[in-house]
Amino acid sequence: MEEIKKKKSTKATNTSTKKASTKKNITTKKSTATKKAESSTSANKKPANKSNKSNSKPNSKKIVNNNTSTKKTTTKTTTKKVVSKPKAEKKQSLETTSTEKEIKKLEETKAIIKDLIKEEEKTKEKLKNSVASIFNQEYNKEPVEALNKRKKATSKKEEIHSNEHIKEKKQNSITNIFIIISIILCIIICLLVIPGYTFVGTEDKEKVIIEKAWLSENYVFLGDSITEFYDLKDHFKNEPVVNSGVSGYQTKDLLEKLDEMVYVYNPSKVFILIGTNDLAFSVKDTTIINNIKKIANEIKKNRPHTEIYIISIYPVNHSDDEKINHKQVDSRSNKLIREINSTLKEFSKEKKYNYIDLYSKLQDDDKELHFDYTDDGLHINDEGYEVITKEIKKYLK
Repeated sequence: MEEIKKKKSTKATNTSTKKASTKKNITTKKSTATKKAESSTSANKKPANKSNKSNSKPNSKKIVNNNTSTKKTTTKTTTKKVVSKPKAEKKQSLETTSTEKEIKKLEETKAIIKDLIKEEEKTKEKLKNSVASIFNQEYNKEPVEALNKRKKATSKKEEIHSNEHIKEKKQNSITNIFIIISIILCIIICLLVIPGYTFVGTEDKEKVIIEKAWLSENYVFLGDSITEFYDLKDHFKNEPVVNSGVSGYQTKDLLEKLDEMVYVYNPSKVFILIGTNDLAFSVKDTTIINNIKKIANEIKKNRPHTEIYIISIYPVNHSDDEKINHKQVDSRSNKLIREINSTLKEFSKEKKYNYIDLYSKLQDDDKELHFDYTDDGLHINDEGYEVITKEIKKYLK
């Protein structure tokens, strides 16, 4: 029972404390509301301050019921709302006026910027015109527009000139093609109509083109210094002879020069005398023979109508006479020369070439070159060439 009483007492105390706290809160709210109302009335300067004060004091001291307090709070809250509305409207009006001012300022700045841009463009144009005028005054040149027109005109002229140049090139190429075709046709006609042309040689190797049908004979003498020193014009008068002898030549040299020494003359007969200089340079007898065979075969291959005449290598004189040049003679052996000549004779028979044995016509009893036919033991003198000419003329008939 005592515990129950204690609990009831505690509850009563709690409820009393809660009521007291609520009363205090209500009184504080009332005091704040009255202060705000006083401030609002003082701002508006209305003569009702005394009544408000007299009313507020007894209200703050005497609070009888909860109903009266709630009514007063409602009335004061309404006054709060009434007071707060004009302040918000003022704030909004101020904000709108500030934004409008800013917008106006921005528009003014934009207009100023546009004006500045226009002024800059005008100044640029003025500068251009002034520069052009100064340029024209100093150098007597036309204005910019005239220069542009002239540039266009020159570009058009260049285009026209380039087109004309291209046309000229095409025309030139066409004419060149026609010329080439005409030359080819002329060559073909010459080859078909004319049976062939040939070179006729003289002592001075003058080339005269005549028709092959008119050509009776054409004789080429091919060799080294012994052939070169042979006066064919004197020994073979009124005969179409060509001297293709070159001093110092060996068999290999003739093989390299057949075009300019033989083929160019298109000979009817070729007389080959070569090999003595090979012996002076200790060339093997087999290479000498093979080279002479190649010379004869190449001429026959390139000029089938040509008759080939292989002349035997001449002997040398090894006597002790003062006129003999032993430096030239001692390097040559008559025995080896006879062996080479014998092989050349057999080769001529096999190939049906003409072999002319002049070794036997120029030798003495010792099978040496006759002393009367030479001045140095190697080369032939006029008396010796007389003997050679008599023998060769037998093959010209």
